[in-house]
Amino acid sequence: MLDCEQLQDLGYGFSKAIGPNHYNGKCFPPVTGLQANNLPGRDDSIAVFVGGNYHGQNAAEVEGNMVVLGNLQVDSNGPGNFVSVGAGTHVLPNVGGECIKVGGKLTASRNIQVFNQANSMNCDIVYKGSQSGKNKWKTNGEVRYDPDLDLSEYENMVPIWKRKSEYWSTLPTTGTVKLQWGGTTFQCSSGNGYEGRGIEIFRVLPNERNKIENIHTIYFSDSCEGKTILINVQGSGNRAVDAAAMHFKGKSGHGSGGFSTCLTSSILWNFPDAATVNLGNGRTSEFHGSLLVTGNLDATTTGYSGRTVVLGNLVHNKGGSEFHSYDFNPPFPLPDPDDICEYDGTISFPGSSNGAQEAPPTVKPTVKPTNPPVPSGCKAKKNNGVGVTDSACAACKNGQTWWPCDMNPPMCEGTGCCKSKNFKGPC
Repeated sequence: MLDCEQLQDLGYGFSKAIGPNHYNGKCFPPVTGLQANNLPGRDDSIAVFVGGNYHGQNAAEVEGNMVVLGNLQVDSNGPGNFVSVGAGTHVLPNVGGECIKVGGKLTASRNIQVFNQANSMNCDIVYKGSQSGKNKWKTNGEVRYDPDLDLSEYENMVPIWKRKSEYWSTLPTTGTVKLQWGGTTFQCSSGNGYEGRGIEIFRVLPNERNKIENIHTIYFSDSCEGKTILINVQGSGNRAVDAAAMHFKGKSGHGSGGFSTCLTSSILWNFPDAATVNLGNGRTSEFHGSLLVTGNLDATTTGYSGRTVVLGNLVHNKGGSEFHSYDFNPPFPLPDPDDICEYDGTISFPGSSNGAQEAPPTVKPTVKPTNPPVPSGCKAKKNNGVGVTDSACAACKNGQTWWPCDMNPPMCEGTGCCKSKNFKGPC
């Protein structure tokens, strides 16, 4: 049974770092060379999720835990390092876990290092289908066939991500996307954004391709600092985003002294409609921010910094290309629709040979009762404390509960005290 509280942002185990000794620094470190016995912290979250098939055609590395519901195929020029890499954040999983899970066939046409740069490093690769080149996966752990591998916790997330993507694409814009002299600026507002929640929302419309294609630079304004940044790139069919050099406060690049890693962990690029997204589009700079792609992804730049959630197929096809494991841990959580914990109908996994699959049965989350103190100036109703009688605090509707208005920060909206049960952020 799902717990709404575990679905914040991209969900528990897909957003911030988790697990024993998880990295708890202010922001993830910049990309550096590996020091296998001097890791900055741990992260058991999934760094790369693929709902269809992953095909590593021409690439270098994939850092962090990985789940592929379909087939995982690495060609002769595909990535040579998985989980731990030569250049990355090196915020890596704990030792002894299952670091790569595959729901279909596991194929390798070259030797691949997997979390084995030191004797103390080990993890298992588990696959549910057939295999080819099993001995090419070089790991201190096991490469294990498990016909009963349970991936339901990941399958259950697919419709949730789809719903989130759809909902987030409807949120009101706060910032502006400006194109000037071949460069695009994401200009955050001067205020707190999105009704004072600290969330900045940008929208690139289907007819605004020139704002993200054939550009040489992407800037984020200084006013984006300390905010959650959601970028909705809308439009069906094939969409492309240039991997143009990203700048913030005059700094760029993925190394020490480069683009702010705090900002990297605050950005989510949402593609709610596209059948296929080409991320790179002929340019090869580091692409900062987590990705939520409901269709397929063609990864064609040299570097990606952030969580990667692709509900369709992922083709990794650029010489030297690397996925760098960064968390999505924004300063303020993104809001969710009230029905986020409910399933409806069937799920179609793009690129899966199995076609449409029945969704799990509709479930209602177990919400732990809360008994906050009555807000100042309000009298609690006698119906289990749901709703208040004061005129400044309107009666709560179904699916909402009242929150103490005298908390710091206040947990109410405006002068009212009603919020959806899974609301966590300040006004």
